[in-house]
Amino acid sequence: MFPGRRLTQRTERWVWPIVIGVVFTSGALLIPPPVIVGTGNWGGHALSYACVACVLVIRRVYPLVWIIGGLMTLGSALELIQPHVGRVGSFSDVLANGAGIVIGCILGMVMQRLRN
Repeated sequence: MFPGRRLTQRTERWVWPIVIGVVFTSGALLIPPPVIVGTGNWGGHALSYACVACVLVIRRVYPLVWIIGGLMTLGSALELIQPHVGRVGSFSDVLANGAGIVIGCILGMVMQRLRN
């Protein structure tokens, strides 16, 4: 944005879903699949969803249940779409996404408490 200007919470409510949706969808659909099928990137899935969940919890734009539900829905939908674009969707990736979301939410809540 512009230097010195902050987004209002109302604006953030519609900006975050767009940014997250574009980044995750492009990553899930445009990054080439692994050379060896079945060699999932569990840590990468968990880390990426943990980072997003942590930021959303710290920003306090949405209730916690919306963050968890929204990110799980996005992660599950992307895994379902992947087989239709030449990739492999897997349930273990959905579990990794969920683990990352839980870790990110916990970390975000701890960071909120430390700031207050």
